[in-house]
Amino acid sequence: MRGAVVGARDDAGDRRLIGYVVVDPQPGAGFNRELRDFLKNEVAGLHGPAEFVFLEALPLTPSGKINRRALRPRT
Repeated sequence: MRGAVVGARDDAGDRRLIGYVVVDPQPGAGFNRELRDFLKNEVAGLHGPAEFVFLEALPLTPSGKINRRALRPRT
């Protein structure tokens, strides 16, 4: 894993955490489950992301900070 960030998304008043993960190469089908299992041991159950979005790179602002507006979940 090369980088990760977590953001919140509101779905009709229901707030969920979304994990944005940068991995190289792109993960196989089982990686989502492995990542979720790893996080269960590291954080309390309700504090882990509800879903993961895999990216080639995290979007950055011109000043080099993470561009959270560009981290919109793919639908």
